[in-house]
Amino acid sequence: MLVVLFSLVCTTPSFASVKEGEGDIKGRVVRQTNHQPISDAKVEIIEGNKSLANTQTDKQGGFVLEIPKLRGIRRHFIIRISHVGYETYIKRVDQEVKALELEEIVLKESTQNLEEVVVTSTRTLRHHKDVPVPTQIITRAQIDRIAPTTMKDILLYSIPGIEFSQHGGITHITMQGYNADYIAFLIDGEEVAGLKSGSIDLSRLSPDNIERIEVIKGAGSALYGSSAIAGVINIITRQYDKPFSAGASVGYSQTGGWTSHLQTGVKTKIINNSLTGSFDREGGYTLETKNKSVSLDVPRNDIFRIGNRLKVTPSDQIAFGWDVNFSRRKQFRNEFHNDIYDYLTNTLRASWQLSPTYRISALYNGDYSSRVRDFFKAEEKETQHKNFVQTLRLQHDVHFGKGNDLNFGIEGHMESMLSSQINEAKEKKSIKYGVLFAQHLWKIGSSVDLLYGARADYHSNYGLHLSPKATLSYKMGGWILRGGYSRAFKSPSVMDLYFNWSHQGMFDIIGNPDLKPETANQFLTNLEWSNALLSFAAGVTHTLFKDRIVMQQDKKGNQHHVNIDGTSRMTVADAHASWRICNGFTLSGSYTFSHAPAYREINGSQVDLSTIRPHNLLAKFDAYKAWDDKWSTSLALIGQYLSTIKVNTVSKEEGTDKLKVESQVYDGYPMFRTTASVSYDRRITLSLSVDNLLGYKANNLGYQNASLTPGRIFYGKLSFQL
Repeated sequence: MLVVLFSLVCTTPSFASVKEGEGDIKGRVVRQTNHQPISDAKVEIIEGNKSLANTQTDKQGGFVLEIPKLRGIRRHFIIRISHVGYETYIKRVDQEVKALELEEIVLKESTQNLEEVVVTSTRTLRHHKDVPVPTQIITRAQIDRIAPTTMKDILLYSIPGIEFSQHGGITHITMQGYNADYIAFLIDGEEVAGLKSGSIDLSRLSPDNIERIEVIKGAGSALYGSSAIAGVINIITRQYDKPFSAGASVGYSQTGGWTSHLQTGVKTKIINNSLTGSFDREGGYTLETKNKSVSLDVPRNDIFRIGNRLKVTPSDQIAFGWDVNFSRRKQFRNEFHNDIYDYLTNTLRASWQLSPTYRISALYNGDYSSRVRDFFKAEEKETQHKNFVQTLRLQHDVHFGKGNDLNFGIEGHMESMLSSQINEAKEKKSIKYGVLFAQHLWKIGSSVDLLYGARADYHSNYGLHLSPKATLSYKMGGWILRGGYSRAFKSPSVMDLYFNWSHQGMFDIIGNPDLKPETANQFLTNLEWSNALLSFAAGVTHTLFKDRIVMQQDKKGNQHHVNIDGTSRMTVADAHASWRICNGFTLSGSYTFSHAPAYREINGSQVDLSTIRPHNLLAKFDAYKAWDDKWSTSLALIGQYLSTIKVNTVSKEEGTDKLKVESQVYDGYPMFRTTASVSYDRRITLSLSVDNLLGYKANNLGYQNASLTPGRIFYGKLSFQL
């Protein structure tokens, strides 16, 4: 399959350009504020409910549409031009079309256009409805409605079926039944170094520095690696296009926490640079059950971040980028020691637009993380964890016109780790692998799109693995039907292979160098419908795992990383509905069902060891009102409910080698958040929020299943943007 895809570049060069001629519609799109060109705007020719042709604007804002079907025919049709963040332009045409050259088209900026969004599931900007892979977009406007204090707030109140738990000073994430090992966490499209158990430290990012978040469901994209079986969470940081920009925000929480953020940026014809810094405090507190019989400490964290994003474009064809970001989280564990988490990301990018339809890009990304235990009374420090992930990529992007894109390239990955949980940090462990990838988005007709491709992973320990993927979408009127198949390959992590650590002398957790890689066959179907006021989507993903890696307890009570024999299954079903009641008022709801039994034979009986909550509900009400050109207000009420779960745990009976099963019921719980905001001139915004509106406290606490809030919390925030 890879050979076939690569050969397309050589065998179909005639599609690589669009010639201007009779019957063409052409024009140039610019923004209202400074008349600078708008690239990647979507241009469509619509007759009735049918899209006859479409394209996207180039870097100069220009476009050319060839419409042979309309030549010499008198018809009524519409030219529609749209881009996220701008009001949609519509021009009605009633004439005999031979050629049409439009005057300069000016798009007005808008914060309310949330329907037209772009995604990077193909690593090229495309509109949401033109991508076969199901994708959820969390826009900057939606983030502002939440007024989050942490990244956790954004994900919790935006993604159905997500849950957070606390253990060992680290926040663990579960999304629709999958733990973090199966989710690819990206920052600006690139992999970041995680901590143990695959969890990313969300504190390394300030919510004020997020432009949008793209959640790609399933393993349907060939451009992302072995951890993307559940999908991709791509966190995209903010970019500023004004000649000079500056912003600041401060916030305070009832728990004693606070947030602060500063940003400044300059943009010229050649240079675009943005510098950001923030200092936050997450107030430490103790979680307690309703009867106060069980408690769990959530330690205080002081978080410092600084980052710089530089883009240099010496010409319209060549661009360079350099992003550097550092964050430090100091966690106050107890009266004897603190833990210090450091993160440093260094990303170098270069791209060369050889022609309007062909681009080459190169990237180096290095992401470093460490944890140091500071015994401040003894004035000693102990390095407990170091992790360094490096990626090199060379990618080719070919645009054949009429919505057809080909991406192919080569990647190299290397991860090295030194940890106190691997041979007492006496030996550095590493894994290496290389990847060939190719992906073709083929617009078969005006209604049918096919995204297909493959990854060929060559791993230092496991050799070559080929992972083909294909997703088909069919559009008819307001309906979009998607279906797909993906094969995924997930190699064992460094921790899976080499973990060797005693848990306070009670039991050992032991890795397994003989682990086999997991493989998965995933089937996906999704149906969407929308009109001007209503939208609905529903889908099912069914995944068959082979040699799935889990931890199992032996008769001595020790935990071992092992492969499960045979096939294990996971099914996730979801549904979403949205109603735009009137201009500025929206009501939406989502439901997720996850089913992933994890049976193990204990003392002759099959016991389900799953820790997944099966049901999740997420509902939102948004209200926005612009009173005049300067003043606007908004109100958001968001609620999430996670269902009850019975968790079975295995332990050793004292004094014997016999295993016993103990059950614990964790109640379902609701989490509600409301935020009211008032803005002046889109520059100054005051927000007041109440989190855990109902003041929920759990009956039972466990490190795998627990709400991380101590009760009802009030929060205020003031922000300014020049």
